[in-house]
Parts: sequence; C-alpha cells; structure tokens
Amino acid sequence: MSYSEFVQWDAFNKISPGGHERGDMQAALIAATTANAMSGRPGRRAKLQDFMLRFQTRVANTRDGVMRDVKGFFGNLRKKKSK
Repeated sequence: MSYSEFVQWDAFNKISPGGHERGDMQAALIAATTANAMSGRPGRRAKLQDFMLRFQTRVANTRDGVMRDVKGFFGNLRKKKSK
C-alpha cells in the first residue's frame, strides 16, 4: 500500500469510524441504557460518554512522522531478532 493510499484510508476512517471505535460506541450505548434502566432513581441519567473508553488523542499524521514510526518499529524488530 502506498503512503498516499494509507493517508486516504486514514481520512476515510476519521469520517466513518469502523471496527474498534464503532464497537466501543455500541458497547457504551448498551452500558448506558442498562445503567439507566436499572438505576431505579430519577436523578442524573447516564450518558454515552460516561461509558466511552478514553485513549490518547490522535495526532495528525505527517509523512515524516509516519516514516519515523515505521523505521522505529522495524528497527526494534531487527534489534530483537539479532539478540
């Protein structure tokens, strides 16, 4: 896959999340709905965000940043293999 194609897929994923991100949203929706149904009190209602997993914020990828990450990853593999 070329770098250009990778950037296009990354941009598409940001517009229409799939996979893990969408699964996390679905699980959070089920958890919030269950919590609200089982709470038995009319106070604060659970929200979707209360159950969303929190990860580091994504940094915009630059060509140099991607190449640095790829070289670092393969450099570490080479070091482990030579041991």
